[in-house]
Amino acid sequence: MKIDRVETFVLKVPLGAGRFYSSQAEFPERNSLLVRLTTADGLVGWGEGGQYGPAEPVEACIESVLGPVLMAMPDASPAVVWERLYTLSRDFGQKGSYIEAISAIDIALWDLLGKELGVPVSTLMGGGSGSGSRPTGPAGTTRTPSSTRHVTWGPWPRRSPGTRPTGSRC
Repeated sequence: MKIDRVETFVLKVPLGAGRFYSSQAEFPERNSLLVRLTTADGLVGWGEGGQYGPAEPVEACIESVLGPVLMAMPDASPAVVWERLYTLSRDFGQKGSYIEAISAIDIALWDLLGKELGVPVSTLMGGGSGSGSRPTGPAGTTRTPSSTRHVTWGPWPRRSPGTRPTGSRC
């Protein structure tokens, strides 16, 4: 798989009077960065990064450093690209913007690989267990606070409140 084009899109949503708080700062808007990779065959894959702080530094990492390296690679399989980009930035980018940029590119590459093979990315990652087990919260509970809306995760039967889940838990 050969990448012909790398595009980035910074998304910003103002919060008005509200604020988003990270562990170190408050932000007046939520933002994210999308990366769109296009192959020589015209397939398009999407990835996301840049949610932790301003998205522009992540965009700069992709546009100025990582994107050109990616487009020069003859084999853009996810593992090969991740290793090459991480090795390239290891001395100066072990965390923060470069890792977010590599992550966004990696997500887009997995999206492309799934499209190329005609399978969902979840299948490429090992697929579901097929056991029909129900997701649980801390200590195996499935209860949600009364202030939250119940979300149905699958075709599993509902249990009465306060009953314990059956089967094994990881």
